[in-house]
Amino acid sequence: MKIDELLDALGKIDSVYIEEAEKVRFARSRRVKYWAPAAACAALLILGGSFGLWRLGNGAADMAESAGEAAGKTDMAESVEAADAAASGVAENAEETAPAGGADGAVPEESVEGTASAGSTDQAAPAESADEAVLTESAGENAAAENVWKVNEVGELQTAVACGAESPAKVEYYTAEELEAHYGISILPELLPEGYALEGTETYTVGYDADGNVVEDNCTLIYRDSETGGELRISARTVDLGEMTSFADTKLAASVIGGTEVTVGHYRTGSSGSGERDGYLAVYEKDGVTVTVEGTAMKEADFRMALESLLK
Repeated sequence: MKIDELLDALGKIDSVYIEEAEKVRFARSRRVKYWAPAAACAALLILGGSFGLWRLGNGAADMAESAGEAAGKTDMAESVEAADAAASGVAENAEETAPAGGADGAVPEESVEGTASAGSTDQAAPAESADEAVLTESAGENAAAENVWKVNEVGELQTAVACGAESPAKVEYYTAEELEAHYGISILPELLPEGYALEGTETYTVGYDADGNVVEDNCTLIYRDSETGGELRISARTVDLGEMTSFADTKLAASVIGGTEVTVGHYRTGSSGSGERDGYLAVYEKDGVTVTVEGTAMKEADFRMALESLLK
């Protein structure tokens, strides 16, 4: 259709229809203008909701990932602790089963490395080991300081002789070893100065009454050095009969030797000048047996050695 014909056709349209068409177009135009902001708001709400859901989804994923990492770290820590414990157990087993060392006493390098790796687990050494090391050292010091010597200077000794009211009903003859078994304590020193030997091979007598009770067992063992003239006399008894030597002074300091309280005295014997010699006397009681140990023409160190070997 040509333009002239179109314009001619429009001119023949009733004006009423034209007005109604204008009203409809105006109404549609208002409807469009009213819903446009609402549509924009709706679009924003939809976009915001979608973004919120997306963030929620990502947050949940992040939380799950964080939880997984934490669980992984916990598992890893537990694995490390288990590995450390296993390494410690292996090191302990290796220390228990490994040889102490070669023929030259050296510790194998593998054992040293195993010990170092076991100690690298940041675990403190057991307190008992440190405590056990301190106690061992203290025991050694106490053992070294066990014997407390206090040698008294004395001017004189006294000797008493006592006899029984009646003779023994029975007499037994013992060797030195049998006599020691009779007393039940050591009377034969394990250590003696060089040159000292037990005099003779005589036997020793012990008297019993009719009921088998000991009534006399004061016996003396004599050790001599033929070259120096030194003499060591060890006497023991369970009853106060026979010859008994003691100190005239009753207020003397006591020594402690092998856990036994002993009174030790030093004196000078013989003539003055070149004939004067040193003498030592020790008196103690142990397990019901009274013992006197006397050394003449002896060095103090030699006397101590013999006495300590009796009371060790």
